[in-house]
Amino acid sequence: MSLLLLAGAGFGFAVGTWQNLCADCPSIARIRTWEPQQTSKVLSRDGQLLGELGIERRTPVSIQTLPVHVAQAFIAIEDRRFYRHRGFDPRGLTRAIAARVVPAAVFRVFLGTSLREGGASTITQQLARNMFDELGFERSFFRKIKEMRVAVQLEQAYSKDQILSAYINQINYGQNWLGIQTAARNYFGKPASELTVPEAALLAAVPKSPSNYTPLRHPEAALERRNLVLRRMRDQGMLP
Repeated sequence: MSLLLLAGAGFGFAVGTWQNLCADCPSIARIRTWEPQQTSKVLSRDGQLLGELGIERRTPVSIQTLPVHVAQAFIAIEDRRFYRHRGFDPRGLTRAIAARVVPAAVFRVFLGTSLREGGASTITQQLARNMFDELGFERSFFRKIKEMRVAVQLEQAYSKDQILSAYINQINYGQNWLGIQTAARNYFGKPASELTVPEAALLAAVPKSPSNYTPLRHPEAALERRNLVLRRMRDQGMLP
């Protein structure tokens, strides 16, 4: 009986701590009301974009206006279980931990998959992390737990498409080009709604490390990672 009481008290403490974890977390309402800082756009008389003035070059777009392969590219490389988890993915977390202690060959032989099939953080967690970064929170294990808490709250409040839209509009694609619309125009000279499969794969490849995968500075590394995105899309049944 004492053991049961102790276990119950421990469980209650854990639940209470989880529920009260985010007194200083960013408000998830920012996803709906979020208005990213945009540049002032200079247009010609016929409506052509001549230039942009300001710090953040970003023009948000809705995921519904983009070809389906754009969303698929990001999901394939960043979070293959995006539509099946509720904020964080225990499988991905376990895989990321195993990657540090289990030889890759052993992992593939016994479990039939790779240790590198994505990281520990889901797309929702990455969005939560970006929200913390804007507030200047220090990186720590405790903040990682808070990110998971915010990710769960985001999943409870918003649809998957809303979360994915916020994510692709907020991340850095290199050169301080923020948001997929700005990245598409600068890299390919076209709106994001006209991206081809290889172009979408390249944009999905860059955000993991914008300074290392920007094709303008590291074309070979960018091409290699783009091809990885395409392989993941094929392996997950998104491409023929």
